[in-house]
Amino acid sequence: MHQEIVENFVFRGFSFPVLLPIAVFKVNSRGTKFLDINMEELKDRVAFSLMTYPYAYNGGMLYFIRRYLDFSLREMALVLEVSEEELVRWEERAQGVVKLGKEQRIAVFEELKQCFFKNKEKVIDEGVKKKESWNEVNDELLEIGMLYYLK
Repeated sequence: MHQEIVENFVFRGFSFPVLLPIAVFKVNSRGTKFLDINMEELKDRVAFSLMTYPYAYNGGMLYFIRRYLDFSLREMALVLEVSEEELVRWEERAQGVVKLGKEQRIAVFEELKQCFFKNKEKVIDEGVKKKESWNEVNDELLEIGMLYYLK
């Protein structure tokens, strides 16, 4: 199995396109390529990007946000202060623009922020629990994942 690196790959696995500056594909012995990515980490990065996204959302983005938050239609409709039917119409127009009011946008931001940092707390807690020897000497470099950039 070998790897192939693609720059500026457009991932279309969600209801809206996401640009990945670098995508690593693994190629198996049959020649089948598949994206080598941690989907949970990608979802976290997309959620973070949506928190700071300065433009109107589209229906696909709202659907992603609702699924990321693990909200039902009713719960998300309550956050946005709209009817469930209106939310369904927005989500079905995956590429259509959804203009949220300032209070709605702030409510979505707060929900995303809480969920995002709760997910990160779980990762940190699991990392702390896994470490058996805090005094072990190691020459490995400290590895930093892709940084979250604010615009």
